[in-house]
Amino acid sequence: MVFIFMPADPPEVEPPAPAVVEEKEDEKEEKEEPLNWNANRPFVADVNGDGVEDILGQISHRADGKSTSRLAAVNGKDFKLLWMGAMAPRYSELHYTPSRLLLAHDNRLQAFEPATGKQAWKATLSDKIVEIYEGGEVAIVQTKDKAWSTVSLKTGEVAPRKHKPYPKFKLLQDRYFPLTMLSPTMNVKPRRWSGLTVKQVFCPPGRVSLVSPKGRLTHIAKRRAYCYFPVGLAYAVRAKGSKIPFLVGFDVKSQKILWQHQVTEKGSLDELERGVDKFRADLLEDRALFVYKRPNRPFTMELRSTADGKVLWSKQLSSERIYSAVLTRARVYITHGRQSLVAHDAKTGRRLARIGE
Repeated sequence: MVFIFMPADPPEVEPPAPAVVEEKEDEKEEKEEPLNWNANRPFVADVNGDGVEDILGQISHRADGKSTSRLAAVNGKDFKLLWMGAMAPRYSELHYTPSRLLLAHDNRLQAFEPATGKQAWKATLSDKIVEIYEGGEVAIVQTKDKAWSTVSLKTGEVAPRKHKPYPKFKLLQDRYFPLTMLSPTMNVKPRRWSGLTVKQVFCPPGRVSLVSPKGRLTHIAKRRAYCYFPVGLAYAVRAKGSKIPFLVGFDVKSQKILWQHQVTEKGSLDELERGVDKFRADLLEDRALFVYKRPNRPFTMELRSTADGKVLWSKQLSSERIYSAVLTRARVYITHGRQSLVAHDAKTGRRLARIGE
């Protein structure tokens, strides 16, 4: 007789409970909204009607290990996304008007509603888009083939245009430096300023035009532009010897100097670090924002009075590159590097929030 012994069933053992890992609040937010700011300047408007200015622009959105550039609006109260919309192709330019966000890429022009991000229309032009002017209910578009077109901001209907834009039309631009890269002189005759060499003349976005008061059209490539703004403000350096930096306030009509202040410590020979990414500015009629860098020092951000050039407040910024600086009545917006946007209180310079890494 053969006995076969069967092993007893092993006792049932409950699997160990999964370890609970507490997630930090910052990590939760990053997983919910994995975004960074795209280096371009922000546009500011109250798009949700709550009385607080919101932020519009392009964000870098990460999903499934991939990063895409998308149009977005950020709530000005809590700095969370209001909406995230269409993808923005590489080398595209975003422009803001009160009724439409315009995205230009090659010969294509798309319009989106600022409040929702929904596409309103898309239009195709005859060639690559060179410049866009905004005038009320229409946009005037110049293309590479030197043709002019009128585009309805409401419907996107395109029609050939014989006449060039008038001086009242605003030049729309979305460049890293939204003020004076257009022209180092911008209607200013620096020879009238003895001892100084004008480097940049400041003009707020929306007040710059390539159309002269007499209706003549110039072009950015010719390094001439016109500023329709009552306040004259320039960055200049000493003409001979060390390039000591000065901010200059001048009368727009006579172009005579009203005041000038050395940017660095008075009496020093310190110069500013060179490079277009080392100096940013924006201005309103009564105040101006400047961001600049001295060699081997952090960036300095300061708010000055346009009446006499006096410093209202000043603070240092820890960043390697500053791409844009935007000033409003309520806030200051600084684009740090290619991935973050920082909002500050315009009255005190106090930091309010940061979008991105």
